[in-house]
Amino acid sequence: MSNRNQIEQFIRSTLSNCRFVVVSNREPYVHRYTDSGEIECSRPTSGMVSALDPVLKASSGIWIAHGSGNADRAVVDRSGCVPVPPKNPQYLLKRVWLSPEQVESYYQGFSNQALWPLCHQAYTRPRFDRHHWRNYQQVNELFAKEVHHAVGNSRALVFVQDYHFALLPRLVKQRCPQAVVAHFWHIPWPSPESLQICPWQREIVWGLLGSDLLGFHIPQYCRNFTAAARHLFPRIKADQRNTLLGGEHSTKVRAFPISVDFEEIDRLAASAETSRRMEELRRSLKLSKWVGLGIDRLDYIKGIPERLQAVAHFLELYPQYQGQFSFVQVAVPSRTEIPDYQQLSETVASLAKEINARFGKDGWEPVKLISASLPMAEITALYRLADFCLVSSLHDGMNLVAKEFAAARCDNQGVLLLSRFTGAAGLLRDALAINPFDTEESARQIRRALEMSPTEVRYRMRRMRSQLRRRNIFQWMVDLLAASVECGTAPLGGTEESFPAAAAF
Repeated sequence: MSNRNQIEQFIRSTLSNCRFVVVSNREPYVHRYTDSGEIECSRPTSGMVSALDPVLKASSGIWIAHGSGNADRAVVDRSGCVPVPPKNPQYLLKRVWLSPEQVESYYQGFSNQALWPLCHQAYTRPRFDRHHWRNYQQVNELFAKEVHHAVGNSRALVFVQDYHFALLPRLVKQRCPQAVVAHFWHIPWPSPESLQICPWQREIVWGLLGSDLLGFHIPQYCRNFTAAARHLFPRIKADQRNTLLGGEHSTKVRAFPISVDFEEIDRLAASAETSRRMEELRRSLKLSKWVGLGIDRLDYIKGIPERLQAVAHFLELYPQYQGQFSFVQVAVPSRTEIPDYQQLSETVASLAKEINARFGKDGWEPVKLISASLPMAEITALYRLADFCLVSSLHDGMNLVAKEFAAARCDNQGVLLLSRFTGAAGLLRDALAINPFDTEESARQIRRALEMSPTEVRYRMRRMRSQLRRRNIFQWMVDLLAASVECGTAPLGGTEESFPAAAAF
């Protein structure tokens, strides 16, 4: 039985008498106008969408998300809903409309200039702006009203996604007391000491404590959250399983390491189309004998400048690879309205140009910088082409590129170089560990990857692929759902206005 069939069977047996609602900022289907004025629907490339889409289909659920496509309004009914997928509708997508100011303040502002840098220890200073915070509160309230409209007082499982909705679990629980509220935080949770700089740390933690189940990628983030909750609200107790107890309500804090759709990536990697595309890319990019690869959103947490500096140091330490080595860096533009990201884009482009000017000769350039979003078919071909994939994140909740690379290596070839500061590092132990802040170590690990014996390469890759085959994205989803339905529907005391003083709770 396939993974999708297994999860569908599990859903039908567990959610048959319960409405399933997903809440996220990003929508699973986007409608846009083409140049000819027609409307086309696309599904964003996202591990979260891959995992949740079959759950919604099997449960005939509702997905509530921000409507961001320029044709989204044209296809919804009077209540803002559209059946999806377009060709075979099986659930409802409820779109929430945000004003440009709300998008700017709640998303670009508080979510990505305050919470994102606060949670990632990448040494970019968070920006705490009261106007952004007020809009963040307003948007969380707006989504809570939409959830209440969809759920009311009926039995439901409401699954909230990520740092955009830290306040939502408590707001939903107050309005929908019969609902089980699960929240998955897709990025790291900071240490209590780091969290203290946030002016609204208590409101954020209090909002998340409205969850019946609160999920993080790894146990360390669970411990960080538990320590913060107990520090901010001294009367909260924690049992041996990291369940936080406060009055009538309890919050289970658990680790659920997210993964990838192993079967789909493996199938695509083994296809004739991928083999054809590999040859095309080798010719068009003028790749050398040895190929290294980096694939990331253009984000300061990904350590792209540090990675390029490591490549330069590698060529300096081991000149025999000059003219024989190509490093392909795919840097997908991201959050281009934010100054820190604009500066990063300029830095990466400048570094690539500098390295090519320094080492390039006779038509050979060591760094191939691709500043664009590529389809998964092309990314898979690059995964197959590479002798190694270098993941040098300065801090990352999990990092799915590392897992995608291993899933794509149906040939059991390729070496993964993985930052110690990713959630994936504690799981993929057969990767070569690197400290992205240590340029010397990274350069030496690049050489080790290129000179590793074929036997060791196959051994390491087979072990990683075996692990990913077992612990795939669908198993992640099943584990979360199973833990959620075990939570029950304990009522949440208090009213919307009852935020407790530190001494009282």
